[in-house]
Amino acid sequence: MQNLLQLKSISVSFDNKGKSLSILDKIDLDVPRGKMVAIVGPSGSGKTTLLMACAGLLPVSGGDIVFSGESLPLGHERRMTDWRQKNLGIIFQNFHLLPSQTALENVSVPLELKGEKISDAKQKAGIILDRLGLGHRLDHLPGALSGGEQQRVALGRAIAVDPPLLLADEPTGNLDQENGRRVMELLESHVRDQNATLLLITHDPVLAERCDMQVHILDGKITDVTGGAA
Repeated sequence: MQNLLQLKSISVSFDNKGKSLSILDKIDLDVPRGKMVAIVGPSGSGKTTLLMACAGLLPVSGGDIVFSGESLPLGHERRMTDWRQKNLGIIFQNFHLLPSQTALENVSVPLELKGEKISDAKQKAGIILDRLGLGHRLDHLPGALSGGEQQRVALGRAIAVDPPLLLADEPTGNLDQENGRRVMELLESHVRDQNATLLLITHDPVLAERCDMQVHILDGKITDVTGGAA
């Protein structure tokens, strides 16, 4: 099976009062194309650090990240920005929505950056938000949306350009059961329809079981990799 993403001996450490504090310790992981992969483990185990390292948003202390057979240009911010724009969708826990832009505009921005006409971008953004149950909130600014609504807008923005790789940090954490179901159905359809890969952090064992793989992390090390639902 072809791997979309490979982590090769990835380490992340920070200086703490003159001492090196290790967060990730020589992580090796093969992430197949077209699969949903759950990252599970207790708080403070390194899950979010791993996700941010995969996005090139956190400097690594050592190792290599390979995407579609080519090493990422870690440390070259302009090249990494171009790579993220073309290949990556990210759902952060704190959303990172543009506060002066409506829900519709937040989702259409990545489409416009990709070169789509504004009218086409907004039409596609509207369809995505309607699927997320936000068709009545298109013209609302993030500050007028609940946390759960903001989370769904962030998801819509992440999948708008049909990226081959999605990274999600607790994508259903702020949602009720019905909207959590909608989010997971949209993520699953994106993975299936685009042959994309989803790497998500979750504390929900039911959600983890819906994934094809579960990566267990403890104290910055992978302790086990197991299969989930097909």
